[in-house]
Amino acid sequence: MQPRTYILPADSSELQADYKRAKEKVFILKPSASSRGRGIRLIRKLSEISWNKEKKCYRDCIVQQYIGNPYLINGLKFDMRVYVLVTSVDPLRIYLFKEGLARFATEKYRADNTGYQQQCAHITNTSINSKKQNYVNNENEKEDGRGHKWSLTAVAHHLESKGIPWSRVWNQIRDLAVSFLKQLGTSWIE
Repeated sequence: MQPRTYILPADSSELQADYKRAKEKVFILKPSASSRGRGIRLIRKLSEISWNKEKKCYRDCIVQQYIGNPYLINGLKFDMRVYVLVTSVDPLRIYLFKEGLARFATEKYRADNTGYQQQCAHITNTSINSKKQNYVNNENEKEDGRGHKWSLTAVAHHLESKGIPWSRVWNQIRDLAVSFLKQLGTSWIE
């Protein structure tokens, strides 16, 4: 499932319309021009998004529908960082590096509303989670698949052990990357 993403302020109207229709009003906000997880947070109201009084619009950021029922590994949320190289846009030519990494939250995920304040249950950014006392930094490649950062190979082995074919997951990742780049077209290159 690909969550709906809004690039603000350009997608303000769509966000406001979708917010009114949404049953579950939880979104993840990612500030513009930030790194290492700074400013990422869950929001429940549009009023929590910074407003530019001069321009009378939202400040630059990305807001994304929050997936409330994620697939968990060991009770933890995770994301997968996949590297894509674009060598040509016309014709579109992309390469997906077959290895990458997965980053894990350090607190167990809870789907109920009370858990939304626990940032390290919802945000998988290593810069945030590595500050937690229970963070396990795995630097031994023989122990890949332990700790809070795994290779994609370790994720693939884990999923396969649970009966989830990695080839199907990888094909979905590839299709998402191609679809996203085709949607952008050449307008994203300046």
